[in-house]
This record gives sequence, structure tokens and C-alpha cells, in this order.
Amino acid sequence: MLIREVKEITRRRRAPGLPPARPKYRLWSDEELRALGTGPDREIAFKLGRSLASVQVKRSRVRIGLEVSALHDWTDRDVKLLGTMTDERLGRRLGLSGEAVFAQRQKLKIASFNPAWRPWTDKERSLVGKVPDQEAAELLGRSLGGVRKARYEMEVKDAVLLVPQMDRSPRAPS
Repeated sequence: MLIREVKEITRRRRAPGLPPARPKYRLWSDEELRALGTGPDREIAFKLGRSLASVQVKRSRVRIGLEVSALHDWTDRDVKLLGTMTDERLGRRLGLSGEAVFAQRQKLKIASFNPAWRPWTDKERSLVGKVPDQEAAELLGRSLGGVRKARYEMEVKDAVLLVPQMDRSPRAPS
């Protein structure tokens, strides 16, 4: 009989949009809500005794931005380090979360760290367009797509297009 009463109470509370009578989760207090976005989600979760996921979801649902990087006074030296290593590694070095470094890097439109990328040298650029892209890629140790992208950015035609094509039209017997 008690089970039926709990189910009936739950049904009646749902109709007007009231929270459950005995929620299986802890409701958020005003103090906890004010803490959201004031630091890295991981730290806030630890302070509040909640899971990282619950803090991230709640912050997102109440539309509170991650203002962590705003709390850090970014020096010119710090900004120069953005994109030179992974966000997590730089965050540890600066005493910030990887998310804070990511947010600042995005704000300043700085590309993420990619150890496989290297700038093009003048010698490499001079080869692009003089030999077919596939050959240039093999000679330079770069991907075919990378060579094509560089050629496109340099506005150079493909060497294959510069090689005169043999006339393959049928000829009349002589």
C-alpha cells in the first residue's frame, strides 16, 4: 500500500512540474550555482562533492560560460606559449586547467599544437610546381595533400599540367 502512495504522489507532483518527492539526486543550492564557472570544472566538482560530469552539464544547462581563463592574468610570455605545446601540458605549467588554456587559445585564434607540422622552407617552396605533386611529396617527405595545399596557396600550376601532352588523335596513314 505504501508503494502505491509513493507512485501516486510522484505522479501528482510531475503534473505541475514540481521536483520528485524523494529525488535520487541532490538538488543544486543557490551557493553551488554561484560557484559554477568561477574555476575549472574539475576543481568546482571536488569542492562541491559532485561529479565532473554533473558540474559540466549543470553549467551548460544554466548557460554559464567557462570564465576560468578570465581569472588568469595572461602575460605576453604566457600568450607566446599558446600553441607551442598541448593545452594540458601548458595548463600544468601555468597552474591552469587544459580547458582554460584551450579557451584562451580559441579566443586569440591561435592554432593548436601539432608536432607533425613544420614550416615550409624556401628550398621546398622552389620545388613545388616544378615536378609533379606526388614526386614533390616523396622528395620533401610531406603528404600529397600538403604539397597540393602549398601549391594552391602559392598559386602555382601543377607540373603535370605544364608537361606537353602527346597528341593521341588518330592519324591518317601516310
